[in-house]
Amino acid sequence: MAGAAGGGGWVKRVVPLVLVGVPLLVAVFGPLFVGEVSRSVAFSTEGVLGTDFVGRDVFEQVLLGGRTVVLVALVATGLAYALGIPLALVAATSRRRWVDEVLMRPLDLVLAVPSLLVLVLVAGLSSPGTATLVGVVVVVLVPEVARVVRAAALPAASGPVVEAMRMQGEGWWRTSGGYVGRSVLPTVVADLGVRFTSSVYLVASAAFLGVGVAPDASDWAVMVDRNQGGSYLVPWAVVVPALLIVSLSVGVNLLFDAHSTATPRAGGRRTPRAVADDPAAAPPVVTPTPATSPADAPPTGTPPVDNPASSGESRQTPAVGSIRGLQRTDDLAGSGLAARVRDLRVVVDGRPVVDGVSFELPAGKVLALVGESGSGKTTTALALLGEAPGDVHGDVATAGFVGFVPQHPSTVLNPVRRIGGVLREVVRARKPGTDPGPVVRDVLTRVGLDSAWRFRRRLPHQLSGGQQQRLVLAQTLIGDPAVVIADEPTTGQDSLSRGEVAAQLKGLADRGVGVLLLSHDLDLVDELADDVLTLHAGVPTETRPPEPTPTPAPKPPPTGPTVLSVDGLSVGYRRNRVLDGVSLRLAADECVAITGRSGQGKTTLARAIAGLHRPSAGTITVDGGVQYVFQDARLSFDDRRPVLDQVARTAVRLRGLSTPDARDEAAALLRTLGLDRATAARRPGALSGGELRRAALARALLARPRVLVCDEITAGLDARTRRVVLDHLADLDLALVVVTHDEAAVARLADRTLAVQEGGLHNR
Repeated sequence: MAGAAGGGGWVKRVVPLVLVGVPLLVAVFGPLFVGEVSRSVAFSTEGVLGTDFVGRDVFEQVLLGGRTVVLVALVATGLAYALGIPLALVAATSRRRWVDEVLMRPLDLVLAVPSLLVLVLVAGLSSPGTATLVGVVVVVLVPEVARVVRAAALPAASGPVVEAMRMQGEGWWRTSGGYVGRSVLPTVVADLGVRFTSSVYLVASAAFLGVGVAPDASDWAVMVDRNQGGSYLVPWAVVVPALLIVSLSVGVNLLFDAHSTATPRAGGRRTPRAVADDPAAAPPVVTPTPATSPADAPPTGTPPVDNPASSGESRQTPAVGSIRGLQRTDDLAGSGLAARVRDLRVVVDGRPVVDGVSFELPAGKVLALVGESGSGKTTTALALLGEAPGDVHGDVATAGFVGFVPQHPSTVLNPVRRIGGVLREVVRARKPGTDPGPVVRDVLTRVGLDSAWRFRRRLPHQLSGGQQQRLVLAQTLIGDPAVVIADEPTTGQDSLSRGEVAAQLKGLADRGVGVLLLSHDLDLVDELADDVLTLHAGVPTETRPPEPTPTPAPKPPPTGPTVLSVDGLSVGYRRNRVLDGVSLRLAADECVAITGRSGQGKTTLARAIAGLHRPSAGTITVDGGVQYVFQDARLSFDDRRPVLDQVARTAVRLRGLSTPDARDEAAALLRTLGLDRATAARRPGALSGGELRRAALARALLARPRVLVCDEITAGLDARTRRVVLDHLADLDLALVVVTHDEAAVARLADRTLAVQEGGLHNR
């Protein structure tokens, strides 16, 4: 099996190279082997391949005829991308809608005209020539390139990373040409083969119509067109150039497709995407495979796909055998266990992050993994999914599907798919033959979400963080899992929603599902857990972490001048108005806490104050700079750059510090927040959620703003880290807006508390 797989991979790599290499070699070096062109009788059998329609040797014409096709296609494709990519990036990243309209509407008009019609029009209006041919191909390709690249760039251009970079004062070149440009590279590479093939097709079609080349030119396309009349006498005059054109086109597509889908190199730890919702969604579940023989281990970061119809990243537990030292067994039948882990050890970059972890999870019970941020809780849970990073050793067994509800739900939700359509596809994938409508409405109701049609039409970014968490839980429940891993399931939830999630997890256990709960919320642990396993630096310990309660320090009433004024603010998403007529005043030394149920508009208000969401009515006036700490800190960091460098850019851009000085100041601030320099020097994928949340706070504070807006700043933090963060915020001399469900944060920081309810802002 391994040999066959290896042989197949060799063939897949070599065939595209041969298909591309032969035409290119003929086109580039063929003319070097041709002297003076000889002429004879038309369509005779003289020579190796016979003669063409004017009596020239076909073999010589094949050697001479590739340069026009190849060079014109290469030049035209290069020019099309040189023009199309900047247009697409400007259109995608512009914050003014009219810019997108002005750039893209004319290109849409060109797209509406068939390419062959463009060629016919040019053939009638211009004289033949290579420049004319290149121009026609560029005119046809630029709109296609711009449309494809713009569509690929929009998710990144409207995402939290670009918003964070704009808050840091980064210019267009670094945000659009840098981050967004890098994000579209895989799409550009995959599309390049298609566009080059289109160029070859257009060049050949132009030759048929007499555009760009003379009717008797030495050109493959001309040979195919003009030699058809004698194809019965000299078939090679048509077949050979046609095969070379087809070989070049097919080979280029295969080559670029293989490159664009190549497995990425294993790097730092990735956040697993445990749910696939595009195009044929599958819930965030994995399933063990019956034991037959050891399975070939996939490379780190590229686990196999559970649902064959899905192009997403739903996970399948590797088959029984050794996976990077991990022994998977399948002997839980009749044991009453949902999962079992023995002697688990995970080593990343030579450092053990989990060492000697063992536990049993009975069916219908809740096991809680607790510990400080970075203690190895998530890595332990990932071992059940076959996704733990680095070198993994130990024994893992599961009794069936494993559902995973991640700490950062937005990372597993497709931003361009409406939630109702995704849920229906999950039902079709997991419960074939079942009417998806009632199942979708039932599961949404079970997790405390609105089951009405209008809600199901929303996109993930139109949901609050708490609603996204419950949506992922809903996707998990459709799969009827044997085990559910819940990683900080109540992060960012109000008390009522938190109670609903707790009741849902308890209901899962009552129905015989094993629940592995990862949480810093020790009240939730006390309420749900049948057993508790505490980790410290990846090692099991006997005692649970302490739960220090921040003691509110007496604060004098704010006396500073007003630095934030909000008057008659109305904000919404398209036709849905979330906030209406909101007003707020904030003094320079004041902290106001914004509370309320999930989905009421707290984050929308915070983003509007930070300038990240344009209001439909009202005014926001800030005396000085404003910074925003994102609710989902992980999504606000570029996963290709070290965290320390991204944090330091704030001081470089907004305060003019040199890069070394900015790094030193950033490292010092991170150290006060409990994050050492070596950890901060890693990429975001190697840091825990709590570590990234502190890094996001440091990034905002380096700007030395007059107003700081923090969205769920303590969500997902362990008790010790939460106290460090709250103490640091309490000592700051600035105006503070804290969006939170954490009553301890309200008690520690707030001078007054306001609640968002039914579109308004009310005193609590």
